[in-house]
Order: sequence, then C-alpha cells, then structure tokens
Amino acid sequence: MSLDKFLLLISTTLGFFGTIFIAKGIFKLVPEIIAEQSTTYYGYNDLIIENLSRQKADFISGLIIITMAFLLQLTNLIFISPNIKIFDIYWIGVVTSLFTSFCILIISIIINYLYFKKCHFDTQKAMTVKMLMDDFRFDSIPSKKIKNIIEVADSLFDFKRYEGESNHQFLARYTKFLKIKLPDSLKIEE
Repeated sequence: MSLDKFLLLISTTLGFFGTIFIAKGIFKLVPEIIAEQSTTYYGYNDLIIENLSRQKADFISGLIIITMAFLLQLTNLIFISPNIKIFDIYWIGVVTSLFTSFCILIISIIINYLYFKKCHFDTQKAMTVKMLMDDFRFDSIPSKKIKNIIEVADSLFDFKRYEGESNHQFLARYTKFLKIKLPDSLKIEE
C-alpha cells in the first residue's frame, strides 16, 4: 500500500468518526429529553446543563477529528507522492490504517468525556455564581434563602455544611470555593 492511500484511508475514517460525534448531539435529542428540557424549573435544570455540556463536548470533538482528517487530506494532496510504498501487502496497510484510526477514536472518546465533565462543572459553577450574585444585590439574605443555597451547593458540588457551622461561615467558605467575594456589608440571618 502506498503512503497516499494509507493517509487517505485514515483521513476518510476520521472524517466519518468526526461526523458521528457532531451528529450525536442531534440524535440524542429524543422527544422525552426535549419535553424534559422544555419543562420549567425553579432555580436550575441540571438536565439542560448536562445535555448542553455533552453537546458542546461532542461538537468540539467532532470538529477536531474532522479538522485532523482535513489536514491529513491536505498533506496527502500537497506533499505526498503517489508512488511511495510503505506496506508491501495491501491488507496490512488497510488494517494498520484502521487500527490507527480506532486508536485516535479511543483517545478522542476519552478527551470528549473529560471535556464534558469540565464543561458541565464550569456551567454549574457559572450558574451558581450568577444566582449568588443576584442574592448579594440585597442588603440581607434570609435564613430560608441560605437553606436553598446549601441545598444547591450539596446537590451540584457535594459541598456540605459542617456541623456547627454558622450561615456566615458556610457562605464565606462556599464563596471562596466559587472564587467570588462575599460582600462585607451583607447581613446574613442565622
């Protein structure tokens, strides 16, 4: 098998894999998920955060794989002579190029998952910061609102309130975790 065909087979396979990643976001939007996302929630809807984070990760992974396929094709067309043999037996070249493509696919799936987790966490954090900043606009935070903040912290980040910890101590620790400043003038009900 010649080098140009080897690269062509890899880039074609990667183009197919990249297309699958991009299409995953659309194919996962089944009527049940669309209905669930369309339902209003008080506070936040973690399903929307999760699905949009997954779609973003899938789209970016697909885009990277398709870009790799494009660059391989471009390299093949511009720099590779059609007569360079790298495998004497054609099928060994086919198997090697498919194996290489699948290795890239496995690496892409792992990176996709890690990016999804990061995007999901960052989105939850951004949403929480926005909600807290809205609460901090007022002169005081009632204890009922702090109870809600504690529940959100626990459900999103597994961020628990220590036993015996005051509302002020909890908010100080929580805002430090979120990397925002707790206003000094804020009155916090206990």
